[in-house]
Amino acid sequence: SQLRRLDFNQIITGTLDSISEDALRTHRDPGAPPPVVIEEFIASGLMLRTGLFNGDKHHNEDLREYLIKIRGGAFGLNTPEMARTLLEIKDRLYYDQVFWDQLQRELEHPGAQLALQSVTDYTNYLKENLLHDFASLEAEFLDQLQQGKLKKFTRKLKLLLVDEYQDTNLLQERIYFQLAKEAINNGGSLTVVGDDDQSLYRFRGATVDLFTRYQERIKQELNTETKLINLSRNYRSTNNIVNLCN
Repeated sequence: SQLRRLDFNQIITGTLDSISEDALRTHRDPGAPPPVVIEEFIASGLMLRTGLFNGDKHHNEDLREYLIKIRGGAFGLNTPEMARTLLEIKDRLYYDQVFWDQLQRELEHPGAQLALQSVTDYTNYLKENLLHDFASLEAEFLDQLQQGKLKKFTRKLKLLLVDEYQDTNLLQERIYFQLAKEAINNGGSLTVVGDDDQSLYRFRGATVDLFTRYQERIKQELNTETKLINLSRNYRSTNNIVNLCN
């Protein structure tokens, strides 16, 4: 009888990227354009055009030297690979929540300065043309949450469940904590599930410490206590496999 009363249409499921895009699209200000999210191959083309070909930076030896240092070698470093590496740097600036202005002042290597300028030219192009890649989409979602622009989205939010939490980066953690604030204010809670032995998304800035130190971090951010539940029962393997592993 309790299950029959549940309205499953009220449950929102999806990746963080898809939920971010849907919230920004559905709850945008009147007259504001919907978010347009570009795929990776389009982002690479735009980085080539705005970040490298602009000012012939793809021929600059300082930039090339810096990207070789970042990659750990010069093998395969053609112009498209330079663009891919710059996109990776751009993503980490978002995912690690780096203060861009401070970084600009502290960079000493001329190639690093050029790399950051290329990234800035790319992100400025996206903003001017009302475009988002996946990193800037999540950043925009967080920004609007913090500014209180998505109250229509969060006013009924009560239970937040995040799976695969070991693959969370700092930008995503801030989104989850911001959503958790809204859920707690509505009388709800946040539950996360993860396994620190299965952290796979370091290429997207995932930091396993955000999971292993979750109780400490959410206490510091939201002043809320958490309950730890160890899922120690194995439903997947036979006794022989479990005994061997033990």
